Amino acid sequence: CCHAMLGKHLIKSYVGTQFAPALSSGEAEFVAQVKSGSIALGVQSLCRDFGEEVSIELGSDSSAAKGVLGRLGLGKIRHLETGLLWIQHFVDKQVFKLKKLCGKTQTSADVGTKDLSEADMRRCLAMAGVVELPGSHPLALSIE
Repeated sequence: CCHAMLGKHLIKSYVGTQFAPALSSGEAEFVAQVKSGSIALGVQSLCRDFGEEVSIELGSDSSAAKGVLGRLGLGKIRHLETGLLWIQHFVDKQVFKLKKLCGKTQTSADVGTKDLSEADMRRCLAMAGVVELPGSHPLALSIE
């Protein structure tokens, strides 16, 4: 799950499944970071088109994914697709800043990856700037 935020504003939300099953949770988190990085580059490019320069911060609660992101090359990993390693160059050149998220406290991305109670889901959505407002839109369908 990826939430692209600009300040406190949700710009894009993405939830997807991986094409090939990951052999570890660290690998799954790394692949998700690569997808998030590509989305972030797109948002950064869009902002640049409007004359705004924004920085990119990638957050993850996975120490394993953060470790792979923070080095160059495969290291001791044996089964990762090397085509995904492009992101390491961007981290090395400080295009992306890495942020460790606490896995114990729920983050906004948990809404796309975990089975949550209604209260937890509302809290996670609020973290992403998504709130429920009273009333309905004037163009909404209604029963008369």
